[in-house]
Amino acid sequence: LSRLEDRMKTWYSSGQKLGDIFLELTEFLKVYTMYVNNYNNSFATVTECMSNSKFAAFMSQTNHSPEAQGLDMSAYLILPIQRLPRYVMLLQDLFKHTNATHPDYANIQKALQKMKQVADYVNERKREAENLNQVLAIQNKLTGVSKSDTLAEPHRRYVRRGSLMELDIRGMPQPFFFFLFNDILVSTEVKGRKSFKGGSINRASFSNWDEQAFNNGKFKYVSKLYLSGGGLTDLPTSDRIPNAFQLILPHQHIRTFLAISEAEKNAWMSDIDDSISMVLDKERSRQGAQLAEEDYHPP
Repeated sequence: LSRLEDRMKTWYSSGQKLGDIFLELTEFLKVYTMYVNNYNNSFATVTECMSNSKFAAFMSQTNHSPEAQGLDMSAYLILPIQRLPRYVMLLQDLFKHTNATHPDYANIQKALQKMKQVADYVNERKREAENLNQVLAIQNKLTGVSKSDTLAEPHRRYVRRGSLMELDIRGMPQPFFFFLFNDILVSTEVKGRKSFKGGSINRASFSNWDEQAFNNGKFKYVSKLYLSGGGLTDLPTSDRIPNAFQLILPHQHIRTFLAISEAEKNAWMSDIDDSISMVLDKERSRQGAQLAEEDYHPP
């Protein structure tokens, strides 16, 4: 800010330039990453502290002070998050209204490109941090997980969770709670859920309990299915196995699942199919890189 203020004082004698200042600024803005990654925790901490009457009274008093300028703590916490997008918008507007023959045109253009790259970088790191937190939160809810079955892997991305029936070796539907990631499908049991004794599904027992189960319960780890080389088959609906589909894995390993509705089945199939495709793309990319390395012969 001080550099911009000094530049404005010598605006005409300095050639009416601002691009070089923003260009230098972009080199330091990746430090926002740590703050952005921790923003959700900071906001949650302030919210939790507001339940303390002394803290709430202090915040109320502070919010009405002249220094606060009418903003509360949550408003100030979000300001750094909003800073990068505002820099991008400012440079876009500045570039739009700068003539191509102006001596500052090239620097403004470069600064805008770099600012967009920094904003994308920070946003991507934020997504990665949030996803890792999701994976760790799920792992912390699981019991009976061995070290070899740990979920926390650098490449792993959480996709969805929810309840599905799975047919056992007798063809009987059993309730499980599943966690889908970009490379695996994890099945768990929720305490209190019962197996079905008849040949049909009791829909009253198989209803919208997903979020309540996730928020309140612990899950017993059952198995982990690797999606590599997998495929899906949509099964025709019948009274006995409504809204069913199969996950076909290598070595003729077939698992049959039943959803609560056709829409739920389609959602699961779509997300599993996308995850299988991502695994395949990653494997192809890795194989291509290996072939390129093998074909390379240094001069």
